[in-house]
Amino acid sequence: MIKKLPDHIKTVTFLLTLFFLFQCKHSNSSEPASSLSNAPAIGNGVIGFNLDHWQFFHELGQLSIASYQDPDSIDEFLGQTNYPLSKLSKSFIEAANVQAYFIETESNIIIVFRGTEKNLDDFVTDISVFPPVVDFSRYKDTHPGFLKAYEAIQPDIYNSLTSSIKSQQRKPLILVGHSLGGSLATVAALDLHRAGYPISNVVTYGAPPAFRKKMAEEYNNSLRKVTYRFINNFDLIPSLLTKILGFKHVGHPIFFKGEDCLATLEDKFRARVLNFKDHAMLKYLGCFLRQY
Repeated sequence: MIKKLPDHIKTVTFLLTLFFLFQCKHSNSSEPASSLSNAPAIGNGVIGFNLDHWQFFHELGQLSIASYQDPDSIDEFLGQTNYPLSKLSKSFIEAANVQAYFIETESNIIIVFRGTEKNLDDFVTDISVFPPVVDFSRYKDTHPGFLKAYEAIQPDIYNSLTSSIKSQQRKPLILVGHSLGGSLATVAALDLHRAGYPISNVVTYGAPPAFRKKMAEEYNNSLRKVTYRFINNFDLIPSLLTKILGFKHVGHPIFFKGEDCLATLEDKFRARVLNFKDHAMLKYLGCFLRQY
């Protein structure tokens, strides 16, 4: 059975789906939007995204919401949204309260990390900078809580990648996640890049930073061009750990400003009064729809 959602969430989801189907030129193909192998122009204050790019980010956002569903209900959930991947094969990976979906298409592999659920364990992972037992020599400039969570699921990810390879050519990887899931996506991306896997794109929504300066520089030198992190309005979570503890964000930041969700590269509009309400993944989906 699908996890029951509050009535107001159901209503918002229904309205967003209708808007998407009738106002946006959504494709009904069996494949999702292509990965951004040719990264869109971004820089000099300009976001060079076209309709396909926004659709790509929106579809990955739908997967981020779906990742909160149990394995026996995710297909039904995605089917209700008319999502192209609802009929493709998926596997569920779980270890030490860390979850991800492993999805293989004809052209790429998508790894979707589940974000913070409404339980204490995920919340502690989000905010714990120093777990009770830490070998500091291993963690270096990566957030210990995020690294510990990734290390728990890393063997299963590598096993899934090994079993999925049917030829000598490795498929490009797309890593995505909301909140804690976004942080895990960046940690995984750097690890898999080091291991020689081709990283097509990394997309995060409302994610706190996972790296301090040295590791953030290594990440950006290799993966900044293909990494996009979205921050909705006054979402508090991306600001955690940044100034006081010295953690650095990676990739290209795109901010959604105000109720009209104006996409901008500037965060100067963000007031000091941040909140949790703007952190909801449904809020992010609504902003992507406004870009069409």
